[in-house]
Amino acid sequence: MQNTAHGITLTDDGSFLFVSLKKRDNSWRIITKKKWDSSNTFKNGLLLNRGVVAAVPCSFKNANTKINNEQDLIYSQDNGLLAPYAHTPSVSPFSNYLAANCIAAVPDDSFLATLPLAFSNKDLHSFVSIFQTATEYKIGIIINSALTAVFTMSPVSPEAIISHLARIERYCSIMTPETPMPRHVYTFNFKSDGINQSHFQCNDLTIPPEIVSNKETAVAIGAALANVTCKIPTLSFDATRSSFRHIRAIGYAISMAFLGSVIACSLFFGIFSAYSATALSKYKSKYQTIVQQNPDIKKLLDENESFAKDLLSLSSVFANRTGWADFLQLLGVIRPSGLYFEMLGSESLNKTNGTVRIALSGYASNESLITDFISGLQKSNIISQVSLSSMERDKAQNVVTYKVICLLKCTALSKTK
Repeated sequence: MQNTAHGITLTDDGSFLFVSLKKRDNSWRIITKKKWDSSNTFKNGLLLNRGVVAAVPCSFKNANTKINNEQDLIYSQDNGLLAPYAHTPSVSPFSNYLAANCIAAVPDDSFLATLPLAFSNKDLHSFVSIFQTATEYKIGIIINSALTAVFTMSPVSPEAIISHLARIERYCSIMTPETPMPRHVYTFNFKSDGINQSHFQCNDLTIPPEIVSNKETAVAIGAALANVTCKIPTLSFDATRSSFRHIRAIGYAISMAFLGSVIACSLFFGIFSAYSATALSKYKSKYQTIVQQNPDIKKLLDENESFAKDLLSLSSVFANRTGWADFLQLLGVIRPSGLYFEMLGSESLNKTNGTVRIALSGYASNESLITDFISGLQKSNIISQVSLSSMERDKAQNVVTYKVICLLKCTALSKTK
């Protein structure tokens, strides 16, 4: 049985709203809810190997009804009373930016079926569900746990809802006389006592407020639960590239493991270098004392001065470490929690002394983290001329992007004399 589900929808401001659900104690709960600009390649890539179901704006029509320019429409192959269809531009953001993660595309009204089946305490498999907006009602017809039709009706008023249901019932009796319209009704975000005064029966639907208070959240969750709690018609969507997400996730894992090993090696060589320098100083002091007290040894060393220089040169090599290793170690030590790196570039300025200009960019949750990071760079003896090239707040992502430029000395940091 599937215990996790992921859904995504495109909001009115052009952002992706992603929701991840997990089933615990026989109840679905939100574990992740994120929103980002749909064209943000970095954030899209962070979906890794998650297979998501996309909620696409759709309309429903009679299967026999013709529409102009049908070549620009995308249909479902599994239809009920009415057939859902979507315009190609509505699907394009998912196929262009999330082709590696989208495993299916469903109507954005799927929540009319999935949420009652997931959260209702009653064991109903055929029912009518109604969601109210400021200007219209979304009325879903669910037969045997399958979404068969969605009607958009207006005006919005307690008196009008009864006439809307009566019109839909007459339509169903004509189109599918063998399958009567269900009498049980779920209302999401409003109460209507008038429904119970007709031959329909209104049922309580207890859904967490954070779901039904925002329609975009309800749409994303409805897509995540599609074909988990019920049968939802899916649009003809090319999901062949979705298998690539597993390969990409492995690539990310290898990259992170490699970065971790680089940092671990930098720390190891840093500790080893410090230990070697201390030990060398200790033994050098003992060595000089012995030489001063024994003229024969001093004379022997004078005769083999070249050998002694080679030995000291070799010790110097083992006592030193490169500036790049120190720089990577420095980044791991001074990076504040909540500050992230995106790009690192370098340019050699002087091949003689090994000076390198470094450009480091990324983002952080607030400006103070960037200030603390720059302060840490300025305190290091291997970094000079630290400057903040740019810093601006990305209101859409609610982060602060930055770019820092500094100079790094890549020659040995110390020499044994």
